[in-house]
Amino acid sequence: MDQLEVGTRVRVRKDLIPDTVYKGTTFVESMEKYLGYEATIEHVIPYSNEIRYELDIDNRCFWWTSEMFDLVEIGENKEPSTENELMDFLS
Repeated sequence: MDQLEVGTRVRVRKDLIPDTVYKGTTFVESMEKYLGYEATIEHVIPYSNEIRYELDIDNRCFWWTSEMFDLVEIGENKEPSTENELMDFLS
């Protein structure tokens, strides 16, 4: 996957394994709660020959890599992935 841009919609892969390194960044246990969530890239950070991303779902608490994502296609049917999206969906 090429470098992603700010504003790109992604889905955190559901098959990520804690304590596994993805493109130089470790997926840690506290990131597991975001598996399957859709997110928007807020910041792109060049870091040591790799690119890290900050997302809108975790208050930019973690660094993510493109290997941890699937792209969300424009117009794709979207299931609610966060509590706020679920509440919007139900109302």
